[in-house]
Amino acid sequence: MKTDPRETARRSERARMIAIIESREAVGRHELAVHVALHTDMTVREALALLRTAPRAFGPTIH
Repeated sequence: MKTDPRETARRSERARMIAIIESREAVGRHELAVHVALHTDMTVREALALLRTAPRAFGPTIH
């Protein structure tokens, strides 16, 4: 049975988004993490490097 390339692409993209949004680097930077995951084509490595450079939010955060 052949794997549907579209399904493979969907799963890969979903995994990329989860890796960014649920990363340690996303804590305190949730809005930026969601934006990067949903609105860019950055790799996980690139996204995490960017998140590390951003200041963390103070107060209640979503994560």
